[in-house]
Amino acid sequence: MIRKRSAGLGTNITITLFRQGLGVAVALGLVALIARTLGPEGQGRYALAVFLPTVIVLLTNLGVPTANAYFLGRRDVSARAALATSIRLWALMSAVGLGAGAAVIQFAADRWFPGVGREVLWIALGAYPVALLHAYLVSLLQGLQDFNRYNIAMFSQPVSALVLTTAAVIALKWGIEGALAAYVLAWVFASMVAWWVLTPWLRRPESSGDAGEIDGYAKRCIGYGWKAQVAINMAFLSYRASTLLINYFLSPAATGVYVIAVAIAEKIWLLSQAASQVLLPRLSELHTDEERRRRLTPLATKIVFVMSAVIAIVLFAVSRPLIVGIFGDEFDGAVGALRWLLPGVVALAVARGVSIDLAARGRVDLNLYVAITVLAVNVGASVLLIPRFGINGAAIATTSSYVLHLIIKFVIYQRISGNKWFDLVVWRRADYDVLVRKFESLRGNRR
Repeated sequence: MIRKRSAGLGTNITITLFRQGLGVAVALGLVALIARTLGPEGQGRYALAVFLPTVIVLLTNLGVPTANAYFLGRRDVSARAALATSIRLWALMSAVGLGAGAAVIQFAADRWFPGVGREVLWIALGAYPVALLHAYLVSLLQGLQDFNRYNIAMFSQPVSALVLTTAAVIALKWGIEGALAAYVLAWVFASMVAWWVLTPWLRRPESSGDAGEIDGYAKRCIGYGWKAQVAINMAFLSYRASTLLINYFLSPAATGVYVIAVAIAEKIWLLSQAASQVLLPRLSELHTDEERRRRLTPLATKIVFVMSAVIAIVLFAVSRPLIVGIFGDEFDGAVGALRWLLPGVVALAVARGVSIDLAARGRVDLNLYVAITVLAVNVGASVLLIPRFGINGAAIATTSSYVLHLIIKFVIYQRISGNKWFDLVVWRRADYDVLVRKFESLRGNRR
C-alpha cells in the first residue's frame, strides 16, 4: 500500500493554504453573487437554510473524520479498513440525519428558522448525505498526508458551487431555490471527485485480516471520534450562535448583513486551518517523539499568530471600501461588526494550534470541556448584547468568548506539554534559526 507522504510539512501547509486562498476567492464570489442577486433578506435565508445540513453533518458524523486523520496519522489502521468503516457509518448516519432534518423542518421550522420557509429548507437538506460522505472521504486523504489529492477534493466543492449557482441564479433565474439546488449538486460533484482521487490508495489485494481490522477500528474510531466531534460541534455552535440569535432578536435581513462580516473575518482562519489539517496527522505520527512535538507546535502557532494579526490589521483598515465595493451600500452595517470580530478571530487562530496538539495527544476531552465553556459564554453574552447593540453586540460577544478560549488553552497547554504558554506567541532566536535553515534547504533543493 502507498505510504509515502506527498511532501514536507511546510510544503503541505503552503499547498493547502494556497488552495484555501483560491477557495476564499471563489467563496467570496459566491457570497457576492447571492448578496447582489437576492439582497440582504435572500442572503440571510440562504445562509440559514445552508446552516441546517451543515449542523446535521456536525451532529451526526460521530467524529469519524477526526478519528481517521488521527489513527491513519499514527499508522494504526490501513486505508482500506478506514474506508470500509467510514462507508458503514456513513450509511447508518445518513438515515439518522435525514430523519432528524425532516423532523426539524416539519415540526420546528417556523420556530427555529422564522422567515426562511420550509420549501428552501427541504432543498438544502438534500446536501446532507453527500456533504457527510465528502467529509469522510477527504479525512482519509488527510490522515494519509496526501495533501495534493486532498486539496483537489476540497477545492472541487466551492468551484462547482460557484459555477452551478451562477447558472441557476443568473442564467435560469431560479432565485433562492436554484441557488440551494446548485449547493446540493456541488456536494454531489465534490464527493465524486474525492472518491476518484482516493482510489490509488486502495489498489492492493484484500488481506485476510481486513475484516477483523474493520470491526476493531470501528470501536476505536467512535471511541476517539465522538469526544472530538462534540468539541467541534460546540466550537461551531459558538461560531454560529450569534447568527441564530440575530435572526431571533432582529430579522433575516440583519442576519444577512452579519453573515457578510463573519464570512470576511473567518477568512483570517485560512492559515490556521491549513496548518491544523496538516499538523493533526503529523503530530499524531510524532507520538513517540515528544521533543520534536514540543518544538513543532509552538513554531507553527507563532507563524499563524503573526500572519493572522497582519491580515486582521489590513482588514480593519480596508473594511468599509471592501464591503461596500463588493456587496453594495446595503451591507455597510457589516463594517462595525467585522472590526469587532477581528481580535477574537486572531485569538481563536492561535487557540486552534493548541487544540490540534491536544487532539494529537489523544486529549480531545480537554478540547470538549473548553468548547462547552466558550459556547455558554458566547450565548449568554449575545443574549445580553444583541438586543441593545444589534449586530455589533453579537460581534463583541463572539470576540469575548474567543479571547477566553485562548486564555484557557494557554493554561492547559502549559500544564500538558511542559512548555510555557508564551512559547506559543513569543519569538526566540532559535525559531528564526529554524526558519533560516528551512529556507536555505529549499533553495538548495531548487538548484
